[in-house]
Amino acid sequence: MPEFQPPNPVMVSPVSPMPMFPFPVLPKPMLPVPVLPMPMFALPRLKSPMLALPRLKSPMLALPRL
Repeated sequence: MPEFQPPNPVMVSPVSPMPMFPFPVLPKPMLPVPVLPMPMFALPRLKSPMLALPRLKSPMLALPRL
């Protein structure tokens, strides 16, 4: 029992954040918003000054990306 307890919290820690991190990756099918609305997002992505600017010129995305 004492051996199961240490690995439990340790395994749960890396396992919990794992599914939480890929949230945008795993819930893709669950959140077909960015997947289904591709045509809808494609417009705001290419013409949306909010997504186009922050995506191509966003100092936050441009810096970490470069």
